[in-house]
Amino acid sequence: MLPPSMHHEVSALISTANIESDRKQRLWRERFAYAPMEFQLLPAEINNEHINIIERAILDKLTLTMSYRKRGAQTPSQYDVTPLGVTLHGNSFYLLAKRNDIDEHRTFAVHRIESLKTSFSALNYENEFDTGTWIENNWNYFSGGNLMDVVLRVENYSGEHILFETKLSDCQTIVEEQEDYTVIRANVRDCNGFEWWLLKHINIVEVLEPQALRQKLLSKINAAQTLYSGAC
Repeated sequence: MLPPSMHHEVSALISTANIESDRKQRLWRERFAYAPMEFQLLPAEINNEHINIIERAILDKLTLTMSYRKRGAQTPSQYDVTPLGVTLHGNSFYLLAKRNDIDEHRTFAVHRIESLKTSFSALNYENEFDTGTWIENNWNYFSGGNLMDVVLRVENYSGEHILFETKLSDCQTIVEEQEDYTVIRANVRDCNGFEWWLLKHINIVEVLEPQALRQKLLSKINAAQTLYSGAC
């Protein structure tokens, strides 16, 4: 314990240190900003109580009964599920759950849940389930899925960052180098996220292999050309 005569001096030093720390933190917040790579849409409106119910159900190992409207559906459907995890993709929350009627893992957009309530204690709960691992291995709608080898032709100037700075994978290798382009091989997830990335860089990156992916992109390019060639 400090003697009473020193309390004021030490308190003053701590206060000064806190002020200096707060000043530095405020300065850092002012000088640091996050710039998203993608165009940002406004977040969908969600019922915050639904997040609270999902959290309680996961922590207490309870099942959920919900009314959920799938994309394009006019009326909602009823589901009994065992919640396993929650993920945030962009500005949207998704519930990862197991449908109890067919024992299948599904993802549900939280903003499409119209009503939600907890039900019974979950049977055969997956105690070792890891949301991040499941997404990486299975959720190919966004960024997960099976690994595949791709061969890409990349324009040297505009694609320099892809070739040398922000590579597609740790095992990315150069197959061929020419004056205007470089051919690379990489191991990536077979997912929509990768396809969207390819479409965004369609003017500087060409898929050579696999052929199935190349044909899928060609189909989307042709559809876009048809859309944009129509009368305004």
